[in-house]
Amino acid sequence: MQTCIPFAQTEPLAVSIPINDIDMVDIYIDDTIGVAPDKNDNIRCVSATIPLAIHCITYPLDPLD
Repeated sequence: MQTCIPFAQTEPLAVSIPINDIDMVDIYIDDTIGVAPDKNDNIRCVSATIPLAIHCITYPLDPLD
């Protein structure tokens, strides 16, 4: 049997969060981890995924970049 508990009223925020219609994200390289099951060759593969992702994202689209 499921019980439906209504949400309580929230408290006001302690900080002001500006409203921005443009999506943004902050990514820090040292905040990234790789997680995979420890079987077969996963350790070697996972250790290469983060550098590969960074390379793919930051690869110049124009030869002059």
